[in-house]
Amino acid sequence: MNSEPRDNRLARFIRAVTKVEPQEQKATLVSFFFVFCLMAAYFIMRPARDALSSDWSDTELSLLWTSTFIFSVIAVSIYGGVISRIRFKIMVPAVYVFFAATFVGFYVVGNTVGESDLVNRCFYVWLSVFSLFNLSVFWSFTSGIYNKDQAKRTFAVIATGAMLGAAVGPAVPLFFTDDIGALNLLLIGAVVLLLPIPLIGVLERL
Repeated sequence: MNSEPRDNRLARFIRAVTKVEPQEQKATLVSFFFVFCLMAAYFIMRPARDALSSDWSDTELSLLWTSTFIFSVIAVSIYGGVISRIRFKIMVPAVYVFFAATFVGFYVVGNTVGESDLVNRCFYVWLSVFSLFNLSVFWSFTSGIYNKDQAKRTFAVIATGAMLGAAVGPAVPLFFTDDIGALNLLLIGAVVLLLPIPLIGVLERL
């Protein structure tokens, strides 16, 4: 009769499939869920942004992308200046909480003022700026947690979480937009974006 603990058998199976060592598996799974939530949150909100572009001309879209570039440069400059003064374990959750708060703000404004072309344009630009930070901040944080050898074993597994989130996220607006409304996607995306925040401390400890 096999008396090997079930957890040990599972750990051996995971190691055989992914090459992730038993002591790395918990951190890898936490990181997997972290990036899954980040990508799912973005792809839940992206259809709301993309639907807006059908109402604008090519010239207007070109102006919006120019605005995105300008605001991205400003945002990256501010982030670069702040990150040199604040520790990563504080800055990383602050970034995601900040973006989640802005999406809640767009939700509130949208419910308050109704349909507004100015608000729609601001949201289009802002979500595009967020897409630049979404994964870059995560991988910058993660690269400081895993050493070079661990990264070789774990990053492919963690990246699968990003791909899965990008696949699952669009399913929410695809199947539920008619029931919940496009504006509520911002609120759902903000909540999903906040889900992995407590995991940052867990990863630091692991």
